[in-house]
Amino acid sequence: MAKRPGKYAHVVNTLPKFPGDDPERRELIERVKAEIIAPPNEEDLHIQDVRVTVENLEKMLKVIISAEKRAAAGKLYASEFARIYAELRWLRDRIGTWDDSVGLLLEAYQVLMAEQMENEGISSLTLSNGQPVSTYLEPYAQIVDKEAHRLWAVDQGLERQMVLPWATSNSLAKQMLLAGEPEPPGIKIFAKTKVRLGSE
Repeated sequence: MAKRPGKYAHVVNTLPKFPGDDPERRELIERVKAEIIAPPNEEDLHIQDVRVTVENLEKMLKVIISAEKRAAAGKLYASEFARIYAELRWLRDRIGTWDDSVGLLLEAYQVLMAEQMENEGISSLTLSNGQPVSTYLEPYAQIVDKEAHRLWAVDQGLERQMVLPWATSNSLAKQMLLAGEPEPPGIKIFAKTKVRLGSE
């Protein structure tokens, strides 16, 4: 049975390929791609089963989380809560760097896979475990002129759906509060506890 064409099949081939949002990120992806496809050498590490290795890491992480959950038992002091808070922030930051590294590698492999599938004239394949992998093109809108886009949205009657990003609204509300002005319409300002750790 022939594969049914995708929803956007009749329009995507007329569109330029998306180059990515950030030129620096593209350059980084290209460097990682070069590392991936470099010839093998003696220093390459080999893990027999990535899933088993990660399951072992996860077991250790669960032990750490359980220990941290009970680390203040019987020590109900601000200093002890702060110490554990700092440890957990450090832990979360370390996990975040792992996520960033895996995300970058994932992105590089995705680009390599899509390029190679296109070179081989295929858009789907099935892994040895039966898991299907496929690629397809889809339109992707990128706002390149915010004012032109805003004017178009107003012209289309979409002005009621237009809202400033939360970070902008929050910043403007803080500035107005400092200037002794009331909060902007539609905004309610609260006092929220924030914690600063070290040299942040």
